[in-house]
Amino acid sequence: MLNAVTTTKPLGNVTVPAGLFRDCWSVQFALSYLSKKVLVQQYVVAPHVGIIQIGLYNTNFVLLGWESLTGGTVGGQDVSAFTNFALLRIVKKPVAQTVFFGGTAKFTATASGNAPLSYQWTKDNVALTDDGRISGALTTNLTVAAVQNADAGSYAMIVADLYGNITSSSAALIVKPDITVPTVAITTPLLNARTNGTAISGTASDNTRI
Repeated sequence: MLNAVTTTKPLGNVTVPAGLFRDCWSVQFALSYLSKKVLVQQYVVAPHVGIIQIGLYNTNFVLLGWESLTGGTVGGQDVSAFTNFALLRIVKKPVAQTVFFGGTAKFTATASGNAPLSYQWTKDNVALTDDGRISGALTTNLTVAAVQNADAGSYAMIVADLYGNITSSSAALIVKPDITVPTVAITTPLLNARTNGTAISGTASDNTRI
């Protein structure tokens, strides 16, 4: 009975004659028949480039050494262009916010990858743009001022480089109702004054616009 097992593990940085490659992985494929190995293949794979090392085994399936990449092209581009290539990853995820109506919500996320990186914040999967209340839509720091009920939802940051993009996990914005009672002062007529058809006027203040 044939049994195939594939094993992968991260290696980090690997240097071969073609250069230093980051975020590499080891991939081993082993095929056995009646619990006896009949085939073993092992590779080191680098992002975007592919295989940069091939394991050399003897007939007893003992690893003797590696055949390493010395040069070549990927998609018509010299592999040296992809040395120090780093996978895009979210380093810091945005955190959920609970903000009172009229308050300010701030979301922050960071990422690493191949510069230059570009950013785009979304709400409920719709791209945001800076306006009178929203700022930082194309940066790592998003601010939503004078929060309204309609601002409640899921916020996430998309980061992109020349080779692709990834999206952070979503962070919820919960908007709590305003609990501050407005202050009202009647200025006309005066207190305890007797009126006969006199107009009444006054002022009011609150923690949000009235």
